Amino acid sequence: PAKILVPEMPAGRRQIEEVLKERAGFRIKIVRPAGQEMKTIVKLAERNAFLLLKERMLATKLQDRKDALFEVKEMLSLSDLPLVIECYDISHFQGSETVASGVVFVDGQPQTSAYRHYRIRSVDGINDPASIQEVIGRRLQRLLNEDRALPDLIVIDGGFTQLSAACASAQALGLNTLPMIGLAKQREEIYIPGSPVPVSFDPESAGMKLLRHLRDEA
Repeated sequence: PAKILVPEMPAGRRQIEEVLKERAGFRIKIVRPAGQEMKTIVKLAERNAFLLLKERMLATKLQDRKDALFEVKEMLSLSDLPLVIECYDISHFQGSETVASGVVFVDGQPQTSAYRHYRIRSVDGINDPASIQEVIGRRLQRLLNEDRALPDLIVIDGGFTQLSAACASAQALGLNTLPMIGLAKQREEIYIPGSPVPVSFDPESAGMKLLRHLRDEA
């Protein structure tokens, strides 16, 4: 083109024009838009550039999420890719009013419309294992009653004791093979059902970052 429109005049404009002239064999002017038509063209170009950048960023994030899901699958020796992961956490207010939160990630990203808040009904005082046992039981029973799909993986915010309580709820409903893990806060270690000895993975790996994101969201 004989003319290049730019939103802001670049430093060294004359030198750039000279290089372009040498390459093209004719003079090319770099100008800022003067009339409304030129300004509209520049705005359109900016909009197109923004959409392209956004598209590329989303593609990168999508690939990052896929990598994270594959890592979680390999780390935990899951038979299927964990496309739907749920995470549960127990909280207290001054030793009473125990509540639980449940978050859901689909394809590696939060699905906030599926988040849940629970009031603990069967436990007095602070008893995290009993509380998590109640919540997991209520959640799984509801999914069964409504004939809905079970999650591919359940993450419990806690150690071996909390995980064991959650597994007991699943087993009581005949869901012995439902994948579950515990994610301990202190050392970011993972507990596997049936083993009180935690396993560690690279904390900066995509899979661990995804699991921490789940836990932090809960």
